[in-house]
Amino acid sequence: MYKPRPTFSINRTLRAVFRLFFMSLILNTVSGIAAANEAGSTEHSQIEYNIFGIADIGWATASTKHGWLEEGFGKTRFDEETDGAYLGFLGLGLDLDFNLETSFKLRLVGDQELKPTGRITEVFMEYSPAPTSAWKQQWQAGFFYAPFSLENRGPLWTSPYTVNISAINTWIAEELRTLGVQHRLTYLGLAPTSNSKVSLIGSFFFSNDPAGSLLSWRGWALHDLQAGLGSEIPFPALSNFNPGEEFENQAPYSKPFEEIDNRPGFYVGADWSNDYWDTLAFYHYDNQADPSILESGQYAWRTRFDLLNFEKKLPFGITVLLQWMKGDTRMENKLNEPMVINDFQSHFLLLSKRMGATRLSLRYEEFQVDDLDQTPHDSNDEWGHAWTLSASHVFQKRIKVSAEYLSIDSWRKSRHYWNIKPKQTESQWLVSARYFFK
Repeated sequence: MYKPRPTFSINRTLRAVFRLFFMSLILNTVSGIAAANEAGSTEHSQIEYNIFGIADIGWATASTKHGWLEEGFGKTRFDEETDGAYLGFLGLGLDLDFNLETSFKLRLVGDQELKPTGRITEVFMEYSPAPTSAWKQQWQAGFFYAPFSLENRGPLWTSPYTVNISAINTWIAEELRTLGVQHRLTYLGLAPTSNSKVSLIGSFFFSNDPAGSLLSWRGWALHDLQAGLGSEIPFPALSNFNPGEEFENQAPYSKPFEEIDNRPGFYVGADWSNDYWDTLAFYHYDNQADPSILESGQYAWRTRFDLLNFEKKLPFGITVLLQWMKGDTRMENKLNEPMVINDFQSHFLLLSKRMGATRLSLRYEEFQVDDLDQTPHDSNDEWGHAWTLSASHVFQKRIKVSAEYLSIDSWRKSRHYWNIKPKQTESQWLVSARYFFK
């Protein structure tokens, strides 16, 4: 019914290059282990390891009637049916440093909401050779987050500012991951007294072809869940997925890390820090998917976006974070006729102040999807804004207790398919306790 998977010799060559590069890192690791063992006993070995993790429990109450996890159009993790105590997640991390240049990193997360219950969110090798010029290199190969987020800089890609992350970074956690190679080149030739640093970043990757489907058929969301290898994220129960309808071959869920068309995607970017701001970064992402291909219930979506990040320390110990994203996504039928064409955008401003072991954070954000196609009974138009107020305190450097309020006003036309008013106001209160161990 749909076009068969094409054969692209150049893309297979690129995938082979990736495999060879990844294997070279592994061989470098093995040689490092052998050299360390030959050098002497275990106590003199260069191998260092770090095992750490987070256990999260809490209590939440929400006004949402039909949450997205229940195939509804709600924006929050919790709804009226899931009020009360909850087991947030259990996360584990492993770092192996084989020498000063090569390391291996593994991240696992488990919760009761997403399938599979336990999943790999990152697994990759990192290679940072000692610089021999004014430029320092860093290579990453495997399955990992691109450096897009300003919020998620804590262990296991958590945020030190809030429990529920912004709509931008929620979508990154759901549908975006690099299964490929990334190269970072940092210029070190600036004056010794300068705090300025400039980096250039480039990557090619595979297995991100369905990215954009959630933004289109479900819309933006705000939560703290992370998808991983093999994850299935539910869509709303749309009538267009029923037998005999336009998208009857689409599974009722997105599997975001699938390779459908054998075409590599890429992203490029640059970041700059100096005495005036902590971060100024710009990225361009393009998964280069063929939007007319369907395989195993998953369409390939051609998704592109630009991302701007800004961070600065203000007087009185206040940190300001700003992220802005704007892009488009499309999907076609077997005749290359456009079926879904959407523009999307979102931005947020976050203010945070740390006072010893206590932190207060306030975030405001807006999000939008503009439906540009004429497919009947498939309106993806959406707009909304949200406020998040969070207070946290760390006890004995191991236990972090947070209290958080989230308010979302949103309008989505497709809610009327469920006889729900398109405009909804949702609120969520939660208390979270996270134990950090190592």
